[in-house]
Amino acid sequence: MPKGDNSKHKEHHIPRMYLDRFSVHGVDKPVVWQYDLKNKHMSPGPVPTDSVCFENDLYEFKDAQGHFLYQNRIENNLAPVEGGISAYFRKIDSKALENRNLATKCFLSKEEKGALLLFIAMHLSRIPETLKEAEKLIPQMLIVVIYLSFFAWSCL
Repeated sequence: MPKGDNSKHKEHHIPRMYLDRFSVHGVDKPVVWQYDLKNKHMSPGPVPTDSVCFENDLYEFKDAQGHFLYQNRIENNLAPVEGGISAYFRKIDSKALENRNLATKCFLSKEEKGALLLFIAMHLSRIPETLKEAEKLIPQMLIVVIYLSFFAWSCL
């Protein structure tokens, strides 16, 4: 893509809508306290949620020449799903604070349970190590797809 475009490079493996749930409002952005696991130290002060739990171009694939393929396609498709899940989180928060639900074993609707399951599945698939392992499997998966396609055609 040309310089000056609207492409995003900071792609979060923990969605900002989820990080914001643990934040306080800083001067102009939501902020959280950060503990750096690699260097084993706490941030000297709160940091904006848009500056943690991300990697540049995390969900991007490049062709043999190093050009991005369908840049930001995954990131842009995750955004509306996260927005919908965020709405379910707000509903669940509201229900959790109702006195009548404190003694209930489970006050979640089927839709709310489904939203939580989707969030968990999406989160597990966004872990950088999971993405790296999945990328290694792509050539093997292509062989299976080609084989199955050939088999399906031969049965016609």
